[in-house]
Amino acid sequence: MNLTTNFGGLKLKNPIIIAASPATETLEGIIKCKKAGAIITKSIADYDKSKYPVGARRTHINDQGFWATSSFSRETLHRNEGAKMIKRASEQISTPIFASVTALDLHIENWLPTCIDMQNAGAKGIQMDLFYIPQPSCTDKTISAISNLIKKLNSGLDIPIMPKLNIELPAYLIADKFPHDAVSGYSFLDSLRVHNPRSINNKNNVYNHINTTSMSSLFGVGQFPITCHYTLIMARQTNVPLCAGGGMTNAQDAIQLIMLGATTVQYATVILKNGYDYIQKLITDLEILADKYDYSSIKEIQGYFLKKQVTDIEDSVFDIKKAVASIDKTRCNLCGNCLKSAFCNALTKKDNCIEIIKDRCEGCAFCTYFCNENAISIVPC
Repeated sequence: MNLTTNFGGLKLKNPIIIAASPATETLEGIIKCKKAGAIITKSIADYDKSKYPVGARRTHINDQGFWATSSFSRETLHRNEGAKMIKRASEQISTPIFASVTALDLHIENWLPTCIDMQNAGAKGIQMDLFYIPQPSCTDKTISAISNLIKKLNSGLDIPIMPKLNIELPAYLIADKFPHDAVSGYSFLDSLRVHNPRSINNKNNVYNHINTTSMSSLFGVGQFPITCHYTLIMARQTNVPLCAGGGMTNAQDAIQLIMLGATTVQYATVILKNGYDYIQKLITDLEILADKYDYSSIKEIQGYFLKKQVTDIEDSVFDIKKAVASIDKTRCNLCGNCLKSAFCNALTKKDNCIEIIKDRCEGCAFCTYFCNENAISIVPC
């Protein structure tokens, strides 16, 4: 498979981008990401460090995902640090580096000088990190201010700009209001801004030892369906290259997002958990999947699912093949798990056997998830 793709006016050797994260906040980390198609630095800002206490990071992992919280200054590189890091990294690797730039407001004077410094240091593009802008971010006033900022940055820079969107900036609203001709792409989804994961009796939860803190960032697989839906909407409603991510764990997820319309995909959490060597695994697995399904290029599969998926119920043609549940009685151990469901009434126990009432069954497959023996399957009618 030809893994090359074009994004932000750049030809990338593969569609895998390492997202802004602790993995890209040091020179050493960026160099370790060089096999990726592109690298986005940890966010960079111009601010008075004496006014913002550094603090420390706190993280917590549970079955809901990866929670993290920290201060603005702990999570943000200073303008001078960022420029120095990008300059040194650009001298050592050829992989394109995007500088993630942020600020605590939407005033152009707090963005453009930093962006120019990153451009001069060798950054090939700017990601506009909108995570720290004042809330609520989806008001008419804020959307207008972001749009004006995008236009001014586009006029003042020679390198592409790419706003990074989060769930507090709804996809339909962005598609309708943002100046798409002033951007070279969109990056999403940033982490979910949520409450801190307090627990009553879990001593291993470090949040129980924090008196007061801000909201947490939540990462992990729970984001992936949201990322898929956001990608689908943005691909349908805009004609702008998309760098999609959030909840991705493997190469299969990358192909799914590309088929939904993404141009490139970005990974963070899975790299933090598995280390930098996982980048090569993702690339190798992409090639294996391409060979398995006989794909020849990224361009070939991009947007494939757009032909099969609509975003509005009113526009859909409901075409689902008829099917029904079937029970393999040689595997069924009569545990009764499938009978406990309150979802449908198509299963019954008769003559010491579990049976399907066929005129009630529509093949929804809900019952299959309760069968530990894999005795229930869905077969076409």
